[in-house]
Amino acid sequence: MKYSNGSQFTQAFIDGTYIDFVLQRTDILLVTFGHAAWGKMVLEDSQEPGWGGEFVLDQGYSCLFIKPTRANWYRCEALFDYFDSIKAEGFFDQFKKVVFAGGSMGGYGALAFSSLVSGSTVIALNPQVSLFQDLAPWEERFPVGRSQNWTGRYSDASKEIVQASRVLVVLDPFCKPDKLHSSLLRSPNVEFLHIPFCGHGIPVSMQKMGILKEFMKSAIEGDLTKSQFTELARKRRNIGKYYLTLYNMMLAKGKTKSASLVLSKAREAGFSIADDRKKTESKKELISKQVGQFKHKQTATETQMQQEENSSDTKQMVLKPNDIIAQLKASNSAIFAGVNEKKATRLLHLAMDEIANKLAEIEVGLVRVPGLGSFRVQQLERERDGEKTTLRRIIFNIAPPRIATANEDSSAE
Repeated sequence: MKYSNGSQFTQAFIDGTYIDFVLQRTDILLVTFGHAAWGKMVLEDSQEPGWGGEFVLDQGYSCLFIKPTRANWYRCEALFDYFDSIKAEGFFDQFKKVVFAGGSMGGYGALAFSSLVSGSTVIALNPQVSLFQDLAPWEERFPVGRSQNWTGRYSDASKEIVQASRVLVVLDPFCKPDKLHSSLLRSPNVEFLHIPFCGHGIPVSMQKMGILKEFMKSAIEGDLTKSQFTELARKRRNIGKYYLTLYNMMLAKGKTKSASLVLSKAREAGFSIADDRKKTESKKELISKQVGQFKHKQTATETQMQQEENSSDTKQMVLKPNDIIAQLKASNSAIFAGVNEKKATRLLHLAMDEIANKLAEIEVGLVRVPGLGSFRVQQLERERDGEKTTLRRIIFNIAPPRIATANEDSSAE
C-alpha cells in the first residue's frame, strides 16, 4: 500500500484502530498516537499518514502510526495484546532509537506505551496521565474517555515512563487540568516545557506559531535543550490565542488594568480581541431574542415529530457520505470538477462536524448558516412513568435556493 506522497506502508486493524508501519531509516522509529478527534479523519481516509503526517515521513524516519477510529483512549485489550506481541517478537529491536509521540489522548498513548521499549524517548503534548477517577478526580473534560475501563495494563502512564531515557511534556501551566495531570509525573526523567497562556491544544498553537516542525525534529533527534524551547515558545506572541487566553484570565481575576495592558499589546501585534468579544456578545443577544420568539410555542412540525418519536413504526433512512457526494457530483458537475471523492467526502464531514460543534455550544437558541439554513435548538421536558426527562431537539430549516445573476452564471462558465 502507498500513501499519497508515495511512501509504502503495511496496515493492520485492531479493534477499531488502524496501525500503519512505514520502514525507512533503521536508526529511528517514531510511534505516533492520534488525538481524540483523529478518528473523524481516519474514518474518511484510512490510507493517509497518522499524527505527524508527511512531515515525519519526509525526515526519513521509520513510522508506526496508531490511528484510532474512535475516542477510546487506547483502552482496548486487543490493542494491548498486539503491542505485547510485537515486543515479544523483537519488532522494536531492529531500531537504534524509538520515540513515542502524541497530543492529548495521543499524549496519554505516548506516555503509556513507552514502557514497550526501555530507553525510549517520549514527546507528550498536553497529555492525560490517566482518566481513572481515583487518580484524576478533577478531570471532567472527556466523558467518553472516562467511561473506558481504567484498570489493568497501561492504565497509569506515570508508572509506564520510568524506563524511558527522556520524557518531554509540553503544556500550558495555567491550564489547570493539564497542570494537574503533569503533577502526577514524578519520574526524574521527565522534563516539563511550558507554553503559557495557550490553553489545551498545544500542537495546534505550536503549528500556528510556526515552531512545531522545528521542535519535533530537535526532540526526536535528541538535540532539544530547555533554553532552545524557551526561545521557541516566545513566538506565542504571534498568535491571537495567547492574547485572548491571557486577557480572559486577567478579567476572570478582576485585574482590569492588566487586562487593558494585554489588550494594548494584542492590538500592537495586530489582534483585535475587543472586537471579537463584542461580536460574541452581539450573537448572544441575537440568540436571546430568537429564543424569546419561540420559547413557548410548539409548531405543527414539532408535534408531528413528537408523535413519530413515540411511534414504534418510525421510519429511518441512512444516507451514506459516498452516495451524497455521488449525487452532488451528478447534479453539480462544474462545482466538483477536479475534486476527488475522498476530498469531497472529507469536506462534507468537516462541515458537518463544525456545525455540530457550534450546536453543542448552546443549550437553547438558533444557529444560522447563511446560504444553507438555520438550526433551532430546543430543550423539551417529557414525563414518563412519573419521571421527568429533558430532551434536546434540533430542527433544521433549509434556506431557499439562491438565484444566480446573469453575471454570476457567465463567470462560473
